[in-house]
Amino acid sequence: MIKKIKGKTLAFKLKALAVILVLLVVALTVTAFAATAAGLYTVDVYENGSVTRVETSKQDAASILNGMKIKLGENDKLDLSGFKAGEDSSIVIYRYSSMKLTTVDGKKTEIAFAGTVGELLESRGVTIEEDDVINYPLYAVVSDGMNVVVQKACLVKISADGDEKEIRVGFVTVEEGFDTPEEKARIENEIKRIKGTPTAGYDIEKKQAFLEYADGRKEYAPAN
Repeated sequence: MIKKIKGKTLAFKLKALAVILVLLVVALTVTAFAATAAGLYTVDVYENGSVTRVETSKQDAASILNGMKIKLGENDKLDLSGFKAGEDSSIVIYRYSSMKLTTVDGKKTEIAFAGTVGELLESRGVTIEEDDVINYPLYAVVSDGMNVVVQKACLVKISADGDEKEIRVGFVTVEEGFDTPEEKARIENEIKRIKGTPTAGYDIEKKQAFLEYADGRKEYAPAN
């Protein structure tokens, strides 16, 4: 006579235990992933006119840059004014660059600097008067080979679609007057303003691109 044994078999108990262990591992993995993801934030690193976006959980700028294999030279400048650990923020790197500066009096100087054009002029004691023109925006980041020129303005009349307007331009010589990329871009933007076409720009303080209309109104791109 064969008697049935009440209760679960050993094999069934082992299978149940294995399932419980698998579920426990999955739960712990999900919890760990959620904790890690919750600690991630976005940092935009600006360098040489380009931006690299990285997601990180690191809490200091040096560790973030090391993780990106970005090294700073002795005279490079690191701007952390827009960085806040744990929050979406930005880091700006200014590379120490060799460049030229020509002031209103015609004096030409070869210098090395790290920062923006505005900071460069301030460091050299150069002020921009109302009738002066400069071939780069003050927020432009200096780079190797850049030639920053400050000059007295000349009035030039331009016409676009029947509309005429006087604009202030500067140039090194008459022959070179309209042959530099900066002057061409500046005049093209002036023509766009006459036509009412918006011109594109970038606000380095707000870290946002914008469209500027003829009436001076700026429309910023949505922040990420």
